[in-house]
Amino acid sequence: MVRIHPTASMAASAVVSGDVTIGPGARVLAGAVLDGSRGPVVLGEDVLVMEHAVIRGRAEHPVTVGDAVLIGPHTNITGARIEDEVFVATGACVFAGAVVGARSELRVHAVLHVNSVLLPDTVVRSAGSQPATPQSCSHPIATTSCGRCSADSTSPARCTASRATPPCATSCAD
Repeated sequence: MVRIHPTASMAASAVVSGDVTIGPGARVLAGAVLDGSRGPVVLGEDVLVMEHAVIRGRAEHPVTVGDAVLIGPHTNITGARIEDEVFVATGACVFAGAVVGARSELRVHAVLHVNSVLLPDTVVRSAGSQPATPQSCSHPIATTSCGRCSADSTSPARCTASRATPPCATSCAD
C-alpha cells in the first residue's frame, strides 16, 4: 500500500508501487522508482529523490531513509538504511543490509557493499580523489572491517581496496 503525506510531492512520471511511505515535505522527481513490492520503502521528512533514482525494499532488508536526505539522480539503493542528513550523489549504489551513518556523503559513483556500515560524518569520495579527513575513503568502495583486523568497531575505517578486491580484503586505518 502506497502512503504519501499530503505535503509530499511526486512527479507524474515517478513510479511508486508496493509498501511505500513518503514522509512530509518529501519530493520524488521525474523517472524515480520507489519499489516496495518485495519489502518496505520508507522516506522520512524533507527527503529529495532526484531523477531516475531507483530505491527497492527487500523482505529481509527494508529501505529506511531518514530526514533531510538528498538522493541524487541515477542512484540505486536496495534494502539499506540511510540515516538523517545524508547526501547520496549521482550514480552511487548502496546494497542490501548497508547502513549510511548520519551526515555522511557518498560522492559520485560511490559504492557501499552488502551489509557494510558507514559511520556518521564519513565521506566516501569518487575514484581518484584524495581523502580530506581520516574518515574519508579514497576509493569509491567502502566496507566495514572483515574481522581480521584489530580496529575498534567505533573507530573510522579507511578503505584501501581496489575494485578487484573483495570487500573482506579491506583494511582499517592504523
